[in-house]
Amino acid sequence: TGALITASVWVIKNLKSGGGLAVLAPALTLWLTVTAALVWYMIKVVPDFVSLNAVQGAALGTIIVAMIGLNLLLFADFVIRLRKE
Repeated sequence: TGALITASVWVIKNLKSGGGLAVLAPALTLWLTVTAALVWYMIKVVPDFVSLNAVQGAALGTIIVAMIGLNLLLFADFVIRLRKE
């Protein structure tokens, strides 16, 4: 996801050809899909792990929350770099 978003910013900023949307659309679609999968995993799967083993479930939940946070940070960085001149 990160590589596609980075490449789309580079194409839009440096190449300035009309193909920015052709690179941006798959990158944002992939980002949205990965984010939705992480949120779904946090809602549906992690509680099952917590009920089986509280320590393992808490560790898994912490890792997933960190991944969601990093994913949102990646998107925020993408938006900032896209707006930056």
